[in-house]
Amino acid sequence: MSYDRYINSKYREGSLLSVPCVALCILLFMILGFLPALPSSITQLFRPAMLILNFVFPPVYYYRLGITHKALILYLVYFLLVFFMHPITRDSAMAYGAVFLFGAFFIVLTMRPWNRREIQMILFTAAIAGAVFAVILYNENPDMLHERRYGGFLFRENQVNDNTASYTLVPGFLCSLALLLFHKPRSERRRGWNAAVRIALLASTVLSAYVLFCIGARSAFFSAALGSVCICFQKAYSYRTVDARWRARISVILLLIVLFVIGMHVTEGTHSSRLFDFENYTDTNGRDELADEAWPMIHKKPFFGGGYDYWNQEGGSELGTHNTFLTIMVRGGYAGALTLFLFLLAFMYEVLPTRNLLLLSFLIETVFHSLAESDLDYFSYIPLLIVFILLRYSSTHKCTVESIL
Repeated sequence: MSYDRYINSKYREGSLLSVPCVALCILLFMILGFLPALPSSITQLFRPAMLILNFVFPPVYYYRLGITHKALILYLVYFLLVFFMHPITRDSAMAYGAVFLFGAFFIVLTMRPWNRREIQMILFTAAIAGAVFAVILYNENPDMLHERRYGGFLFRENQVNDNTASYTLVPGFLCSLALLLFHKPRSERRRGWNAAVRIALLASTVLSAYVLFCIGARSAFFSAALGSVCICFQKAYSYRTVDARWRARISVILLLIVLFVIGMHVTEGTHSSRLFDFENYTDTNGRDELADEAWPMIHKKPFFGGGYDYWNQEGGSELGTHNTFLTIMVRGGYAGALTLFLFLLAFMYEVLPTRNLLLLSFLIETVFHSLAESDLDYFSYIPLLIVFILLRYSSTHKCTVESIL
């Protein structure tokens, strides 16, 4: 009997949510809904607590290590060597601890099989959390569209960075849109409840998109825009006839053009006008200067980098590099960047053959995030986590990704 048939025979969907699933939903809700308002001492406990729960409440079986997992393990082992190759300090220990916990968090949670109801609960939680974050952010910054400023927004009496706020909204927005288009109610008898769910998903999608639009962070906005186009095109593929598919695709393109034209006019004179000011896209808000700081450090120690404290030791900006690959090269040289590239390449190697644009929509955010922010963190790992959970379930149970929703 093949491995896939074996685990299908051993695994039963079940009607109850597992304890780790409930904990993961709470974790996602706290990260995407309230993270900027939580003390860092609390957020640092999330990942180890989640890992412990998965070992205290283990599943009947685990998926086998995939090529993506093996590439990530290589990445973790390499940066463990980087950690020991340089003087060990409190900051370097914390930095490697964060790297290791992110890797372990991803590996353990994606090797654990989640049933269909659990996956839906995870997606709904991300969607609701994104809407909650958007409501609070807009409520405390009612003029956010018209404020031509950088430096962040007020969130529960805390200052949250523009990019942090925008990348927090993207997973919730994508989950809301995917569920809105593909979620099928379990029972047609509960029409009132089903209608309420669809209205809530529509409201969540629109609200997250509007606040993301108001923030004006280009990389996050366009990752969400491209992701939404992928989701809509995947919906078009689900129609049975060729004519219906083409009408749906043309409708998506026309809607995109209309929204683009409206967006250009609505944002005129506002902070968000920068989203459509393509003539000034060479304005990188100081990222070129940060890259100019990083490259001499990389050239000084090109092969194995200068360690986790290297950027601070050389007087690098407090803003970091604003590019994940540059950060990795500063810390671990070209070899470190290669391990990260292999991880993302392995991920695409598993995702792209499915030809499923819904999976690709979440992967786009991670790519944009890697190019615009200094580190892979929760906001880029959450889309990767969602993609892999959907990918493993669909491949194991021989079903389409859309049917899981």
